Amino acid sequence: MARENTPEEWERAVVVLKRLAHEFSEKIRKTIPFAKLEFLELQQLKNLKSIYWNAMPFRHLKEIKVIGCPKLKKLPLDFNSAKERKIDIEGEQDWWDRLQWVDPVIQNAFQPCFKNSW
Repeated sequence: MARENTPEEWERAVVVLKRLAHEFSEKIRKTIPFAKLEFLELQQLKNLKSIYWNAMPFRHLKEIKVIGCPKLKKLPLDFNSAKERKIDIEGEQDWWDRLQWVDPVIQNAFQPCFKNSW
């Protein structure tokens, strides 16, 4: 029969788990999602509202294509998203016109990248 853990053993286990959770969250925080992404194509995702909650430095992204995603109001782009690189953005004109930008300067920077697909 297995013995039961003592309260002290449970306390030590909780401390260890908290430390591991903290270390894991630090690693996640330092991770850049989609770091190697080159192409992003989103089609017919009627309820998609966001791709990511913050702007991301897309080091390798070449193209974003958005078709039939009417609730997508923001792209995770800022000045650092495509440093020294042009990202082609393709989508419906009315979707592009409804996009919300943190700063109009960013919108103006990406305007030449947009191509109306319809």
